[in-house]
Amino acid sequence: MPHSTSTFIDPKGEANVLPSSQNRKKSRRFASVDIANSENIAREAMKKALKRAHNNQEHAVVAKTLENHGNTEIRRSKEPPHQKAERDTAEAELKTAQTFRQHKQRERSIPSPPIAQITISRLRRDMDMDTGEDNLKWERMLTTVRYHTMTGGIDWDLRWKAQSLQELSKIYSAIEREHPVLRRFRGNWAVVYLVKKVFQDHRRARLRRAHTQTAED
Repeated sequence: MPHSTSTFIDPKGEANVLPSSQNRKKSRRFASVDIANSENIAREAMKKALKRAHNNQEHAVVAKTLENHGNTEIRRSKEPPHQKAERDTAEAELKTAQTFRQHKQRERSIPSPPIAQITISRLRRDMDMDTGEDNLKWERMLTTVRYHTMTGGIDWDLRWKAQSLQELSKIYSAIEREHPVLRRFRGNWAVVYLVKKVFQDHRRARLRRAHTQTAED
């Protein structure tokens, strides 16, 4: 039985006569391509729709936040003076409590590095005092360290290792009370480093003066 034929237009626009069985296979292949393209288009459309919905949702949240903020400011402007003072006091206490909790969470959280890696710049960075705006705060802390080191129970005729641990502990505690940021360091290693530096600088200066005086005599 002779095969039936049909005319097929190929992608180049040329007409070809194909047997009906081949024509059916060709048609099924192009139909599969069309279905795949349709599915891709549908997926892309769905992605774009979801993205638009997500953006609209974010815009709605921002708008609601701004609206609430505006309403809050209006309510506050209408408050009687005594209520405003009470609210300001409560907010200040809440902020202080939050700051205290943050300090407590960071207490003794910074382990001691090797001695060779301890530098002033590292200490300032760990204490969040590494910008030019923090210079005054840093200098005040060093003044406190020098004061308690010089007025504490240190025996300047003895080397550092021979100092009383009890007296040194009193010095460390006094400094940390005035500057709680130093409590971030595990084992007091930061305040120990600073006190020891003041001790060594002062002791070297004393020995140098004594040596100079002896030479003059």
